[in-house]
Amino acid sequence: MYTSEKIFIMKFLAGLKKLGITEIPYDNMEFYNGAESMQQYFQQHRKAMGSHANELSMLFLKNPMGGIFSEFREGIARQNGGLMTFENPHYVSATIKLDREGVDYILNQEDNLDVSNEQILELSKAFCYGAGLAFEAEEIQY
Repeated sequence: MYTSEKIFIMKFLAGLKKLGITEIPYDNMEFYNGAESMQQYFQQHRKAMGSHANELSMLFLKNPMGGIFSEFREGIARQNGGLMTFENPHYVSATIKLDREGVDYILNQEDNLDVSNEQILELSKAFCYGAGLAFEAEEIQY
């Protein structure tokens, strides 16, 4: 996994939390519908995804064997114990463990990912739409 993909996943989770999402589905139909929705948004706005768009596009490739977004799924799984946790017995949902300070730090840190926070939030919203998650219309102001 490219460094840009790791940073993107972290920013994506921070974006979800900023929208008031505390738990996401994992490795089920809702999860993959969310990833599909993100893929569509990404493809429509690829030019706005900066110089790492080709690397980030790897997250949104479907595995031909099973039609799942395995890179995206694994990127999320790698955050277990860090930014999120799988506390349920069958790993069907994940809890985002970020507080306001953590969200702000991740979204505003200096990194080489030139995807704007606006695009991160739009991609986070796309995931929510696809996964059927209700989110705050305005960003949470903690």
